[in-house]
Amino acid sequence: MINKFVYLAELIFSVNSIFFMVKKSKYLLFLFVSLFLLSVSCSENKEKQTPVTTEDIFLDFKDVKGMAFFNVPPSLVSLFMKNGNEGDKEFQELLKDMKKISVLRYKGEGQKIPSMSIFDDLDSKFFKNSFHDLAVIKQFDKKFKLKAIEGQGDFRELIVIFSDNDYLICVSFVGNIEYQKVANLSDPEKIGVLKNLERLRL
Repeated sequence: MINKFVYLAELIFSVNSIFFMVKKSKYLLFLFVSLFLLSVSCSENKEKQTPVTTEDIFLDFKDVKGMAFFNVPPSLVSLFMKNGNEGDKEFQELLKDMKKISVLRYKGEGQKIPSMSIFDDLDSKFFKNSFHDLAVIKQFDKKFKLKAIEGQGDFRELIVIFSDNDYLICVSFVGNIEYQKVANLSDPEKIGVLKNLERLRL
């Protein structure tokens, strides 16, 4: 009789142990699933963050004295820049791919922040946002860079930055820009036409 009670007690204990293990497993499973869903949610939120645009970079300088930011219609730039010089034809072809042109200009003369310092700051910001140098021209008191970021089988944006000791201009060209058109313009004898963007010193 005692053996039966002992057996029954052991059986009840075993059942309770199994129940506890199942309950614990359910709790651990719930905890694991919750943590997994939380990590997925955080990952999705990170992916949904708005990427930094050129306009965001330009607006970082909006409070700098002597700075101005404005958009120019590609058709107006085409008329404004047309001069028949070497590279003009290639530049006009390039403008046909443009959807938007934005300009940041800085009058550094008499300001606390040198133009060349703004140049280096802009260059660094674009580099951090995956823009790569296509052409670099440096002289004693002048700097020029042509930068680009890849699209799908083309460039989706070109950046031209020019600065001397007193002035800086940075121009963003957005569109579906053919590689070959950029290559044609990157010829040493033709790329000088981009320096004519100094005319946008309004």
